[in-house]
Amino acid sequence: MNTSGTGGGIENISLGDQKLSLAFVQDGENDQSSGYIFDARLANIDLWEDASLELATAYNFATEKDDQTEAADDGIMLTGIVHQNMDNGFNQTILQYGSAGYGDQIAGFGSGAWYNRGSDDKNDAQGYRIINWGVMNIGSSMELGHQLSYHKGSDLTDGEGDSDVFTAVVRPVYKWNDTMRTIGEVGFFDGENQGTDQGGHKFTLAQAWAMGDSFWSRPEIRFYGTYITDEEGDTFGDKGDSEFVTGVQLEAWW
Repeated sequence: MNTSGTGGGIENISLGDQKLSLAFVQDGENDQSSGYIFDARLANIDLWEDASLELATAYNFATEKDDQTEAADDGIMLTGIVHQNMDNGFNQTILQYGSAGYGDQIAGFGSGAWYNRGSDDKNDAQGYRIINWGVMNIGSSMELGHQLSYHKGSDLTDGEGDSDVFTAVVRPVYKWNDTMRTIGEVGFFDGENQGTDQGGHKFTLAQAWAMGDSFWSRPEIRFYGTYITDEEGDTFGDKGDSEFVTGVQLEAWW
């Protein structure tokens, strides 16, 4: 739900036990119009024991400039998140729907960070997806992260073209001490995007060091090797349907 931009708002307004957040954000500009997002989120809705629900909507619209017409329709992104706390970690299940410029993103791997301003080719697009992900502790030295996602889209370009994609990722982390860990990752995806079959795997092994022993500890530096396959396309050109990559990554956030 990346609706970042220049704007303002207020978050965590108490409504009983729930928390309401509202924001109004500018979302780019072109020769025809200026785009805006109204973002509203209601969190901390109690469900069952150790579970809560968050609801969110992002409405993307434009104001047309003098004597200009914006071709892109308004779009909406709706999100529901069920958060389940567990003794050894957490799990989240997310349902999302998007229309117009958001429909194309939700059908794929978009975060809501851009909108198809200035064109009408996404006006009929609709997208749905369900995501389940979480992190669990397995003993004192190992954590396991996972993500499963299913994406479905219709009328994605000029009122035509469907998509249907499934992905799965598992990432075990073994912590040797408070700073050093070994990371594995196995990923898989399969589906069809507007008439094109897609499918592949990823296998990664990395030796890493981080500022702390949590799954989320950052900054983290990784020396890694990754074997990637593209079983339905020509990503790797003359090399065939697979590639082995080694390198160094640094991941940090604030």
